[in-house]
Amino acid sequence: MEESGAEIPERDKAKVRIEAPNYSSDRKLLRAYLSEKKALGAKTPAILSIKSKLGRFLDFLVEHGYSLLDLSYEIAAKYQRSLIEYRMEDGGSYKSNTIINLMSQASSFAGHLVQSGLILANPFKRLRKLHQERKLPRNLPDEDKLDSFLHHLSCFDEEDNFKRRLRRYRTHVLAEFLYASGLRIAEAAALRVSDLDLESMRLVVREPKGGRVRTCLLGAYAARLLQIYIRKIRPLLMASDRRLDKTRVFLNSLNTIRRKFNEDLRRAATGGYPLLRSHDLRHTLGYHLLRAGCPLRYIQQILGHAHIGTSEVYTKVDGQELSKMLEICHPRGRQAQDD
Repeated sequence: MEESGAEIPERDKAKVRIEAPNYSSDRKLLRAYLSEKKALGAKTPAILSIKSKLGRFLDFLVEHGYSLLDLSYEIAAKYQRSLIEYRMEDGGSYKSNTIINLMSQASSFAGHLVQSGLILANPFKRLRKLHQERKLPRNLPDEDKLDSFLHHLSCFDEEDNFKRRLRRYRTHVLAEFLYASGLRIAEAAALRVSDLDLESMRLVVREPKGGRVRTCLLGAYAARLLQIYIRKIRPLLMASDRRLDKTRVFLNSLNTIRRKFNEDLRRAATGGYPLLRSHDLRHTLGYHLLRAGCPLRYIQQILGHAHIGTSEVYTKVDGQELSKMLEICHPRGRQAQDD
């Protein structure tokens, strides 16, 4: 009788090699995935971020003796549970948004493996998603501070040459437009001249999120600014650079507009002016509308939120504001003021 340690036949050796987790192959698949992302236009910071997050996922697979080709619902669920239960040195845990981000990257990678024919299905799609925490950026400016900042942006004569003045003017118009309409910067970048009806103060928005199309309203002030910009300033910008997309209201691609606009906002945030990014103007509009008494349903429509729960983030005011509103609105508070 042969001992249990007897040599394994060649055909069975091949089977063992196939079934054993191949960690080097997993790393090769990750490198191929990152190379594809780079070829599709992802910048170095984004590539490094994806690499770091997926490195965390591959470490989990190694730790538990799995490989990417083993992916199943049980493994995906186990990975999510490990992130929820993970504790750092100080005893803290991952926030839900961090877990959602890590799981999203793993799911995107799994989707790539499905498209490559390496696994049959993406098991992350079957998982129940965690509740995402929605938070407003800290220190959104109040109405007076934002008004002062927008006026500061309008002082384009402060720039030392004509090209800089043109750019500052467009930055001012774009800031006013985002604050007036509540559009995302991607929606503003995609906006075409044919989408505008400034006489009726309406525009068609082709949303990058979900591919929906909606109608957005503009106030008289923002519509007037756009009219002046399109008639007088936009032709000068087009003449200064023949490569610009003349069909777009703001002429540039999303990446260029976002980068230049945020650079200009950062440069303008001196002398006590707030440091804002493009998306903060959208949040500020929702925040100011709520403070002015605008119903949440209207805010939902204005900002184009698919669900009213997204709009509810603007109700999370700080304690001082809450105390003030309680004093103003409560019947006993009004009595005290009358006394």
